[in-house]
Amino acid sequence: MLTAIDYVPDGLIDASAENLHKVLPGPTLIHLRGRKPEPLFVSVLLHGNEFTGLTAIQRILDRYTKSELSRSLSVFIGNV
Repeated sequence: MLTAIDYVPDGLIDASAENLHKVLPGPTLIHLRGRKPEPLFVSVLLHGNEFTGLTAIQRILDRYTKSELSRSLSVFIGNV
């Protein structure tokens, strides 16, 4: 079952790929608002052994925890 949310869940930025199941219930689509309304779509963890995309999106989300995203962002986290 797909979960859709509009916030960054607590623990997501620091969670390892191996422990992501403790933060998310399963495949999750996260919609975040930015200054430009047209969203950029990013998908990560489509295959269980490719976790560099998760690391990259965690760095981006960490960078914007205290400021607004320059454009809206939709992140699909697939293989939790």
